[in-house]
Amino acid sequence: MVQQTFPIGCIKKNEYMSWYFTTQITDRVRIELYDGAKVYEDAVKCGTDIDVPVIMGTGLCMAGQPMIKFESESGFGYTPSSHDILAGDGSIIGHKFTVTGCRDTNGTESDVFFSLTTSIVKEAAGTVLEKEFIAGLFYKYLVLKDKYLLNYISDKKIAAFCRAFDASYVLGMDYKRWYESERANCMSEEDDYRLILTTLMKYDEKYTGSGLEYFPYNNFMVMAFGKKIWNENKITFASCPFQNIRGLLLNGREYSQFVDTQKELANVELFDDKMLKTAASHASLKSKLGMCATKGLNYKNLGIKVFAQDDKVQEEVITKSIAYAESHNARILIFPELSVNEDKLQFLEGKLKPSSPLKLVVGGSYYKKSGDEFTNTAPIYVNTGSEWKKAAEYNKMIPFSMGYTDKVAKAYGISTAQYPLEQYRLLVEDIRLDNNITILPCKDCVVGVAICRDVMDILDKHNPAHKYCDFVDVLLVISDNTGDSNMFVGVAECLARWHNCGTLYTNSVGEAQHGETVDQYLEVSFGIYPFKKAESSSSTSVSGHITYKLTPTQDMMLSSSNQDVMIIHSQGIKMEDFSDEQIRNCCKIYKFNTLM
Repeated sequence: MVQQTFPIGCIKKNEYMSWYFTTQITDRVRIELYDGAKVYEDAVKCGTDIDVPVIMGTGLCMAGQPMIKFESESGFGYTPSSHDILAGDGSIIGHKFTVTGCRDTNGTESDVFFSLTTSIVKEAAGTVLEKEFIAGLFYKYLVLKDKYLLNYISDKKIAAFCRAFDASYVLGMDYKRWYESERANCMSEEDDYRLILTTLMKYDEKYTGSGLEYFPYNNFMVMAFGKKIWNENKITFASCPFQNIRGLLLNGREYSQFVDTQKELANVELFDDKMLKTAASHASLKSKLGMCATKGLNYKNLGIKVFAQDDKVQEEVITKSIAYAESHNARILIFPELSVNEDKLQFLEGKLKPSSPLKLVVGGSYYKKSGDEFTNTAPIYVNTGSEWKKAAEYNKMIPFSMGYTDKVAKAYGISTAQYPLEQYRLLVEDIRLDNNITILPCKDCVVGVAICRDVMDILDKHNPAHKYCDFVDVLLVISDNTGDSNMFVGVAECLARWHNCGTLYTNSVGEAQHGETVDQYLEVSFGIYPFKKAESSSSTSVSGHITYKLTPTQDMMLSSSNQDVMIIHSQGIKMEDFSDEQIRNCCKIYKFNTLM
């Protein structure tokens, strides 16, 4: 093993340090961070190929002049850098020291294989320091929460920590100092997890009733401070125990998009007087989608591409849906998956005016070509007040697939002579999959975006809802589904009941049409959100008494006499459930109400 040591300057005794280490290599790398009086054992780990930090920690410098000692299987160069950490008034409250390791011993190669950043903050750091500490603690919680199954409601150790906190609490309490003092009583990692959970739950109470604030943290995580939009108490054990603080791990691309999008959405408010009006374009009966074979894939799969066929119908749907959404003062409008082709995006953008009540539009999706591959990409537009901008994009994670039969081939005009049935078994959407989520941090709520099968099955580990269900307030799902919608509605109900997340879903109405009949098991659009007016009747539900609505096209509002939760059930709809006005305008309005 080759050993190298780097001193960290600009630090004094009793100043606060936080550190994290990232690497994209599988080489074995051993790291120690020490200051002559103490070795910080949290900072010892081997290399890994994941793209989130593998070590991080916090603590007070017990002596002075901390040192970072690296051991690796081969030598490497390094590039140190540093800058001051400034408070809001411009005063220096700390220092950030970064060492970037390179394959080249001269430290000049771009092949970076590790980066270690240490933040040193003076004791009088205040709010920035506190949030950084909480963010670091929340990271540890996210890493450990699936490792230990604790009934934190009745755990005796957690109860003891809570009593200790309550006994020592004073206004303006230093959570970091309390945590560090109690950590001396932790004899195991599991006890440390209990202490982390206790500290976060107590800190969560600090932000009760406060507005939403975002705190991007160290290029791999974001925190949101402030109550989730729905006024709902979580009592389900499996749910996240926090109401007012949220943390989410992101990879580099997701983090960059979050930070860039946050700038565009900084002043965008979606709720008006505690109500969110949303619009779901369902296209029209004339807007049939086409399908064509692209290339043979592995394992007897035939790649397919789905596309909208009629330019004038697309323009009609865009024009009518926007006008109808605006006439009802909707803040959000979503178009179905693959309903707006790439060459129609300019037409869509031209219909969006800054004076519109609309604030956020998901422009359906289209096949975006990159080299020889396609992604199923949804453009996301935001109204900044002075102009509309494309704030972000979301690429589909899970492809559409269906059995390749003679009936299917005839329905979609695929030549069985060119693509014999005996040669292919499945039709699989021929797209490059993208494992990056898209988060839209608005001023008053957090929004997630997904496409069709990305959220069809709650048990699918690739379902992005697993990653951010406790972080977002509203999930926008666009689809071109031609089958049963039970799984979509089931996921939406789970998100509403257990994660305080509302779901707006839309589909192409043309795809529900089979000749003269309508698929009675296909919701063309629906809205589900956590709204409770009755006391909970079950230990496993935060939603109270449930009334299943058989017509999801009803306004999502409670009458004054109705004391039931507003969640619909997947019983399927018929075309006559839409009013003539809604069919004519290719759009349906849903109202998500937070009033209790």
